Amino acid sequence: MPQLEQQIPGSKAFLKFKLRYITVDYLMIIISLAVPLGIISFLTGKKCEVLMKPPVVSGCIEIALVIAMCLLISRRLQKNDVNIKYLIGNVSFINIPWQLLIIIFYGIYTLGNGINHLTIFFSHLVDPILTDSLLKNLSQKFNHERGTLAVEIIFYMSRIFSGLVLAPLLEEFIFRGVFLHRFSMKLGITAGILISSALFGLAHANIYSIGIGVQFIFVALLYIKIPSLLVPISYHVMS
Repeated sequence: MPQLEQQIPGSKAFLKFKLRYITVDYLMIIISLAVPLGIISFLTGKKCEVLMKPPVVSGCIEIALVIAMCLLISRRLQKNDVNIKYLIGNVSFINIPWQLLIIIFYGIYTLGNGINHLTIFFSHLVDPILTDSLLKNLSQKFNHERGTLAVEIIFYMSRIFSGLVLAPLLEEFIFRGVFLHRFSMKLGITAGILISSALFGLAHANIYSIGIGVQFIFVALLYIKIPSLLVPISYHVMS
């Protein structure tokens, strides 16, 4: 904890920041998104699952959810006198050892990929049907029914924007920025790294959750060593 305080001045303000309020905000956002969807379902006579089946629709809902969460979290941080710049840290590309980091990134990614293969292997031994179903559901996120040229362009542009810009920026702000600091100030750096990384893995809710969680344990360590949110964002983009 002292090391974290030295690297990120003002981090003591996180002791006043209550995570239970984030849970309330999350539930309110879900309700706000679910109500209009339920109304549309009632008026059209189609089930919500059918309305959300098109990847463009589900992708837009995911984007709206993450953006809304970041806005509400930022608002609560400001109310608790937490300066967001302390989370972002150094934003200068020049002062970051990118050549060394790329080598480390490759090692982390290789480790995570190996854990993913082991997860699939042991999961298949326990329940092959469930494993095949989980892998199929994961692959369906990147597939869609062919439509008009406009639909195709929207689909691929939304995937590129979400995967390379939106998800790295907002997810790293939430998990490496907010959660890591909050749990570290409350329970210590080790617990902060483990809990925030585990939550990040669970948030993806797929068969690769363990591998993702392990990867970002090392990413969190890099972020503490090099206090710049550009570090975890860069790995997120590359992975």
